Amino acid sequence: MILCTFCAIAIFSSAQEKFSIRGIADEELNNQLLYLCLMDDGEKAKEVILDSAKVKKGKFSFSGVHQMPDIAIIKDMDGETYPLIFEKGEISVNIAANKRGGTPLNDSLNIALNRMQLIMDNMLKTSYVYEKDFKELEENKKK
Repeated sequence: MILCTFCAIAIFSSAQEKFSIRGIADEELNNQLLYLCLMDDGEKAKEVILDSAKVKKGKFSFSGVHQMPDIAIIKDMDGETYPLIFEKGEISVNIAANKRGGTPLNDSLNIALNRMQLIMDNMLKTSYVYEKDFKELEENKKK
């Protein structure tokens, strides 16, 4: 009886929900396949492909049923990845602009990734300035 109770709790706590992903892609991806993937929880963390979609006239879509929330990626044929979060609602993804949204968690993920990109850009600029200054110092020492 206790075992049945724990099984019921496990089943109902990981509810499967419908998801819908609508996307826009670069024209260069027309007629190419995109893959909707999850990362396996195993030690090797390999990707598990859930679905594929062909880009037609710069648009693609995925839909299905999955446990929510969960982290997923859309992967193109060149291996570029675009993260998103499975959650109830219609998720929008713009691969061309590297944006996702349409649902609360994906809106938050988009904000976080944009902020992280700003930090990365600033780090690159800073390292370039330091590298340039360092080279100038070394050249001045030689004189």
